[in-house]
Amino acid sequence: MKRFRQTVDILSDMELGDERIRRDARILRILRDAVLRTVTNPALRAAVKSNPALYSRYDTSAFPLGKGHGSKIPAWRFLTPWMKVQVASLALAERPYRPFKVHLHDDLREKLEADGKDQRVYLRDRIGRQLRKIYGCGNIPMFYFAVEDRDTDKGPTRPHAHGAIEIRPLSLDLVFDAKARRHLTRVSRSHGLNVAETEAGRWAVRRALKSAAGLQGYRKKVSSSGLHQMRNVWMRKPTFAILNQDWVTYVFKNAGEHSSVLGGNRLAFPYPLRQEAQLLWAKIRG
Repeated sequence: MKRFRQTVDILSDMELGDERIRRDARILRILRDAVLRTVTNPALRAAVKSNPALYSRYDTSAFPLGKGHGSKIPAWRFLTPWMKVQVASLALAERPYRPFKVHLHDDLREKLEADGKDQRVYLRDRIGRQLRKIYGCGNIPMFYFAVEDRDTDKGPTRPHAHGAIEIRPLSLDLVFDAKARRHLTRVSRSHGLNVAETEAGRWAVRRALKSAAGLQGYRKKVSSSGLHQMRNVWMRKPTFAILNQDWVTYVFKNAGEHSSVLGGNRLAFPYPLRQEAQLLWAKIRG
């Protein structure tokens, strides 16, 4: 309950500080209500079930939003970054995905800071590189994140990233860790290949995040400053199946705060997810 109130307060502050976010928040409420009508209306829900394709819930009479809502729905290029990621979250929700949090290993982070490197760029590129090693080029899971170095309650803290990442099914043949492959083979026998391949995707994503954070290979479990590093990566199930707008707001909670280390651009929003979100917005907007 505390986290929910905190997120509401964050959005209220964002709306007060930016007229465009206030506009986008109104549009998001309209969009949320339209999605909920689709989910709860038996006739619309039946229409969705008869069409199993991606984004079928946006093919119902509740959409497009460009008709009958009393205000013009802006084109993609006029949306705020916050709203663009809200749409990206809806695109991710059509697939298995996980919210995540990542701290770079403190020894690695301190080296990046000493060298004047952009931690956002480093983490974005490393996640993509590690995923390509497992999935191959052109097939890697989509993701986004924003970096921050302060906590709403505690003030300044270690730089870290909040975001979300797709869990893309992975062939068991591509699981190169022998122990993980044996476990997934047992899952396949007990629950079916589809479940096992989704679990393999979750294994691959967690491994990629840990490796990108500097937790694989030679780096120590305890940093040179004495801090344990083994909880630097976590993922969890989404709070809600479709609408997770509070998580996106939480991701953006310190995006506008000054940081001498992280710079001004805190958002990593790679092209594959950005493109998918644009396609979904075109369908929503009409």
